[in-house]
Amino acid sequence: MKKNLLQSILITACVATTINANAQVALTKTLPPVGTKYYHALNMVSKLGYSQPDSGIGKTWDFSNMNLSAFIKVKDVEVISADSVPQDLKDSLPTASFFTKETANSFVTYQCYSVSNDSFYYEGSKNNNNIGKMRLLDFIFNLPFGNTYTYVNLGYRYTGSGTLKLGTHTFNDVAMFKSLPRESAPNTFTYIFYQISPYYQRIASITFDESGYLNTNVYLTGSGSTGIADVNNELSFDVYPNPASNFINLNNLPKSASITITDISGKSIYQTSLDNDKQTQINTTEWKNGVYFIQVKHNNSVLNKKVVIAK
Repeated sequence: MKKNLLQSILITACVATTINANAQVALTKTLPPVGTKYYHALNMVSKLGYSQPDSGIGKTWDFSNMNLSAFIKVKDVEVISADSVPQDLKDSLPTASFFTKETANSFVTYQCYSVSNDSFYYEGSKNNNNIGKMRLLDFIFNLPFGNTYTYVNLGYRYTGSGTLKLGTHTFNDVAMFKSLPRESAPNTFTYIFYQISPYYQRIASITFDESGYLNTNVYLTGSGSTGIADVNNELSFDVYPNPASNFINLNNLPKSASITITDISGKSIYQTSLDNDKQTQINTTEWKNGVYFIQVKHNNSVLNKKVVIAK
């Protein structure tokens, strides 16, 4: 039996896979073309009563009654050519060969990646005049079915393939990865779904804890102009460095804004309200490596952004 599958993490690196009767996987590297566009939308935490997805071949994972209109669009992403990348960023990251441009309101971030042998690496980024360099393993190509890879100290195992139903969307030839148990939250698991055709697409990441709470990110082709709420254009802020280690800066915040930061399981780890300040620095020395979500609220506007802690 042969099926095309793929994998990667964070952005778009297309991986074609073949499963034989023993469910062994042979992976090859294919990157999506310049001009590929998708958007990232987020539903922070809600109790939806779904069961955790089953592992195995030929599965159907049904989240068709997920209400995507309740999601907030975080950003638009486009694969761009090297000619469209700021020269100072290219000079700082000479090994980078794959680039994306992320736009949240009027705030633009350039992300850079490289391919070395069978590994896909995140190299760094630039937003405003801030360049951040941090080489992180994003994915290992030629990973056999059932094996694991590690991203920001969190392991993921390739555990399933089949069809994903997500809201009104149906995706065939989908690969599923399940996070390994973590010491800080042994009963919390994140499932990441990827599609390969016509190129690699990270579709969704869904997190469950022991209480059944659900944290969902979706990554869908297009602009998200229908069925997804756009982030209010009156609210924006900057996050840097990203990835970070011991601190993060939040700049250009609206006065009297409230800030909530949650980990990937949806647990709140930081909350504050600003008075007249438009910037703040948050100490992250005690935070574990991983992905965190920053939510800023002001009046009736809400804006979510993601930051990676890697020490």
